[in-house]
Amino acid sequence: MQLSTNVPSAERDVLLVFLLAVILVGMNFFFQGNIGINFSDEGFLWYGAAQTAAGQVPLRDFQSYDPGRYYWIALWAHVFGTGILGVRLSVAVFQLLGVFFGLLVVRRVVSKGWVLCLVGLLLVAWMFPRHKLFEHSLAMAAVYVGVCLLEHPSRKRHFLAGVFVGIAAFFGRNHGLYSFLACVAEIAFIQMRLQREALLARLSAWGLGLVTGSVPLLAMVIVIPGFASAFLDSVLSLFRLGATNLPLPVPWPWLGVNSPLPTVDRMAYSFVGIGFVALPLFFLFSLGLLLVYPLADLQRQSVLVASTCVGIWYVHYAFSRADLPHLAQSLMPFLIGMVAMPAFLGAQENSRGSLLVLSGLMVFTIGPAYLGSPFFQYCHPLRTTCVQQELNGETLWLPPSDRQLIETVRQIVAAHVRPEEGIFIAPHWPTFYGILQRPSPTWQIYFIFPESMERQEEMISDLGKNKVRWVILGDVALDGQDTLRFRHTHSLLWQFLMREFEPVAVEGFPADYQLLRKR
Repeated sequence: MQLSTNVPSAERDVLLVFLLAVILVGMNFFFQGNIGINFSDEGFLWYGAAQTAAGQVPLRDFQSYDPGRYYWIALWAHVFGTGILGVRLSVAVFQLLGVFFGLLVVRRVVSKGWVLCLVGLLLVAWMFPRHKLFEHSLAMAAVYVGVCLLEHPSRKRHFLAGVFVGIAAFFGRNHGLYSFLACVAEIAFIQMRLQREALLARLSAWGLGLVTGSVPLLAMVIVIPGFASAFLDSVLSLFRLGATNLPLPVPWPWLGVNSPLPTVDRMAYSFVGIGFVALPLFFLFSLGLLLVYPLADLQRQSVLVASTCVGIWYVHYAFSRADLPHLAQSLMPFLIGMVAMPAFLGAQENSRGSLLVLSGLMVFTIGPAYLGSPFFQYCHPLRTTCVQQELNGETLWLPPSDRQLIETVRQIVAAHVRPEEGIFIAPHWPTFYGILQRPSPTWQIYFIFPESMERQEEMISDLGKNKVRWVILGDVALDGQDTLRFRHTHSLLWQFLMREFEPVAVEGFPADYQLLRKR
């Protein structure tokens, strides 16, 4: 679709796209926003958001993701609060921006409203888990920035592209890296196939944009005492570990799904393996097209170019931990690129090829969307009936087992832990700090990777300083690996807890968790 030269018409079109994004995100939150709770990763975000709103500094004062997302939630906390639903609403606002940018891109190759609605539904259906919606949204924003740069590669747009890279890094250093590499690819494409003039001037503008966009992070490094060393340590820790995530075997479709899950779930999981095949193959194919295919309609063809330049780097994120959530977080450029492929090749919007691609994406989405939906995750009508649970003035719908666990922990803390005392919860339940509205006695709140003896000694010291008399301790073989049990990843701390604390019998805990009391 060619952009109209009629300004009021173009503005009206943008407004309609924004309203569509509001409807899609709003309806998704209305139906699923208060269903279920994740005791691990979601709590990692929730705890940090509440601490940031209270004046603490991410990375320096508590273990966290990169700071941007916490300050975003803290900003919206004045409207929504810092409860679990308030955090979800704050993240949903960011999701709204991502969907809006994604639909603005798709609008360049889709003119029919009903088709745009279907594509919007596809994008929202893949936006899970809900505590990681920053990932999906930043990827779609990166595609939008790339399209704008390709359509009019001026110095101003190079500057704005650089600003986006810096901002993306503030929300996630991996997004900053992916966006940086995407811009490099887009600038190279512009130089090779679109515009050879003023390369140095355009690069200078882009570099200035990088510095400008990095101002929030640079300001924290310069102004906030202790943040620079904490940030540097978080970067160096990735090199010490030699990985950005805990890897998982790729679920290739020819390996089948060996699981005790119901038949419907196994069928749905088969599409996950297909996704891990389709993702790299699509970008390899589209990369070849970018190099040789004639450019006849840049506005429509720029969508595939930008999707490829962005998405090819997000393949790394998908395979860094090859499971459904990481596939979903990496898939936005792929979905947009697939929709744009027929237009790049010159096909009309209502052509058989375009309709076939859209139909294929819808079929591909059904299974993973079913698996990723909070409704089917927590309140599957054939498995359990969810019940209401009040959490600090907010109401959630939870499986009875989760409700019982929450009430058990609440009762233990109310009966035994005095307000001035700390309670230590490890390794994978940081959500309970938010539920109990208590601070963690240690900097680390999520115990996954092996930790140094020096850091473990600091944790032991913190337990004493914060008068910890009660511990909720798990010894879970994460990903089925015995080496990832807490007793192995934090052996010194484990030995201290076994020596200085004693188990207390309690009902309602999972088999691999126990309650400990100081001797």
